[in-house]
Amino acid sequence: MSGVSTAVANSPSTSAKLFDAHTHLHYRSLTPHLPRLLHEAAAAGVHAWVVCGTAPQDWEEVANLPRQPDLTDFDLRPAFGVHPWYVDNLPSDWLDHLSVLLQENPAATVGEVGLDRLRQSPDSATQVRILREQLRLAARFHRTVSLHAVRAVPQVLAEIRPFAADLPGFLVHSFAGSVETLRELIDLGGSVSFGGALLNPAARRVQAAAESVTSDRVLIETDAPDMLARGGLPAVPETRLNHPANLVLVMEQLAARQGWDTATAIARTTANAERLFPALS
Repeated sequence: MSGVSTAVANSPSTSAKLFDAHTHLHYRSLTPHLPRLLHEAAAAGVHAWVVCGTAPQDWEEVANLPRQPDLTDFDLRPAFGVHPWYVDNLPSDWLDHLSVLLQENPAATVGEVGLDRLRQSPDSATQVRILREQLRLAARFHRTVSLHAVRAVPQVLAEIRPFAADLPGFLVHSFAGSVETLRELIDLGGSVSFGGALLNPAARRVQAAAESVTSDRVLIETDAPDMLARGGLPAVPETRLNHPANLVLVMEQLAARQGWDTATAIARTTANAERLFPALS
């Protein structure tokens, strides 16, 4: 862990803390290890995590995670949504269920939702229909939206455009679009987060976006337990599960791309995340 925490330990800032804008810490692959992982991440300087649901079957787990006795000391912020991989065979009451959860959790956001053009199934029409219904609900409740956009950033922006004025903001997570699309996204009121792809020397488009994004619209994430970054610490030895403490490595790479020092990178990304993802009361 010492290698992961070096950047934060050497930071000139004593007050700024890292904010992980996109995780799936409720996944059962992490359940037996989660208290340890969060303690280790906190020791590395991470202070808050957005936990995104992906289907109605996991929404209650996301909602209950901050209430678990061994996790109450951690700042876990829930998001509820239907991921584009899981839009088939939804229960008939899924939208009502989502509406109730948003009413019961006033600080919760909507996510992870979006479009995925890499997969042929579920079909595009179903993905678009389910995304629109969730965007409509997010606008009704005035909630931030966390978006999945794989080979589909322009299409996602076209879908969110009619709702953008009624949202406090939206985030395209793990952004991998072009610089031109990034500018359009920002003009529409959106933000982006970068994850472990920044540690891949071959990810030139991601690096170009990280260099071009404006300082008020950039966040960082791990997507833990997914997307273990090159050189990152596994959550469990001899696995590819991503450790939430690897956010420090992402922050270092973003700082290098933007020409920031560590304290600046932490302060700016955390302030942007706090604006989009309110704390639980």
